[in-house]
Amino acid sequence: MPPSIIKIMLNKGKTLLDRVKQAVEETAWKMNREIPRPCLGGVTPFDVQRGMSEEKIQMNRQYVDQEQQRKEVNPWTKSTWALVKDVLSKKVWSDLELITKFCFFLRRPLRKLPNLMPGGVG
Repeated sequence: MPPSIIKIMLNKGKTLLDRVKQAVEETAWKMNREIPRPCLGGVTPFDVQRGMSEEKIQMNRQYVDQEQQRKEVNPWTKSTWALVKDVLSKKVWSDLELITKFCFFLRRPLRKLPNLMPGGVG
């Protein structure tokens, strides 16, 4: 965590100059330690200073290779109602389980459950 964020959390009533100094510190922190630079091969200047640049570049390459080798998965084409019909026809769940799952599609599920099941849920 950048030191400026810790200072911001500790001191709320600051002058404009203090806030500007904190913003500059935080920007420098992010630019040097968190934001990778394309000109450095996708690593941060801090990584280069620590001598970790080659390891990180290698990890980035491996990640890119893994992502390129992933198979494209097509989205489901079945409608929600078709899925509900399948589940209802197979009777995999009890009535209580079906009502509970149905309620979580509603706007305020935890308020609807007790109203639909007056005998109590759970």
